[in-house]
Amino acid sequence: MKKRFIFLAVGALALTAGCSRTDDHSAMATAVAEEMVEWLKGQETADVREVLEQIAQAEASQETEPDSQNETQEESSTLSAQQEEEAKRDYLLQLCQGTHLTPYGVETIDDTDGPLINTLFENAVVIGDSRVEGVEWVLDSSRVFFDRGAYAGNLLETAEQAAAMYPKKALSWIGLNDMSVYDGYVDRFVRDYQALIQDFLSINPGCEIYIHNQPQVPQAGIDHFPFAVHVDLYNEAMEQMCEENGWIYVDGSSYLKEENFASDGLHFDKRFYQFWIQDMANQLDLWEDLAQ
Repeated sequence: MKKRFIFLAVGALALTAGCSRTDDHSAMATAVAEEMVEWLKGQETADVREVLEQIAQAEASQETEPDSQNETQEESSTLSAQQEEEAKRDYLLQLCQGTHLTPYGVETIDDTDGPLINTLFENAVVIGDSRVEGVEWVLDSSRVFFDRGAYAGNLLETAEQAAAMYPKKALSWIGLNDMSVYDGYVDRFVRDYQALIQDFLSINPGCEIYIHNQPQVPQAGIDHFPFAVHVDLYNEAMEQMCEENGWIYVDGSSYLKEENFASDGLHFDKRFYQFWIQDMANQLDLWEDLAQ
């Protein structure tokens, strides 16, 4: 009886070694089988069930090693990702040497660095009304497309010219004049705005679309342009439009102070655009694009 049990146990070991599905499993099973043979030599009797339990325990122990290897690989991968990010950061810092710019930041400035800003916006365009005209103070005019008095329903030709540049990213900044044209009927504004962007995308499909909000205006602006009381209503409509279409809604008023407004309370001075252009580089992820 003892011999039969030993024979069955060794047979089970042989099956374990021979029925593995992969080379790794085969090597593992062979190692287990060798350990079991040594274990059997020290036993006076050997029950098959007991041998199978020992095999299962040994295999479970062996299988923990690949997990440890995976953890090591994951740690190595994380370390590589960190090193890659550090390398990108170092590269961007080198580009910024001798300028007033800092990657991913907006500092107190006397002026922006034209060449670096234009490099950042090399694959981006800005489209809009007379407020976008001021962007030409800080960005090459070849990337700026505007019409004075523009609104969603009459910006089509200008937007098509921008689309024909085939940028990877487009920032659209309209809404002020629309408040006069559409008044409180924001559904009509959204309808025409969506049609405008869809026409742009029909020429340049795949372009990332960014929709600029409408900054709050001081009392002087409301006195000059009473329709400006609709700012919150239009911003809410644009934000919802972005959510429904997969576009990105950006707030460009972080660095806007009352002293940055022109006498009409609606347009801005050069200093605002110097901060604004850096802020947009961050919000459009242009530093990341440059580091690719």
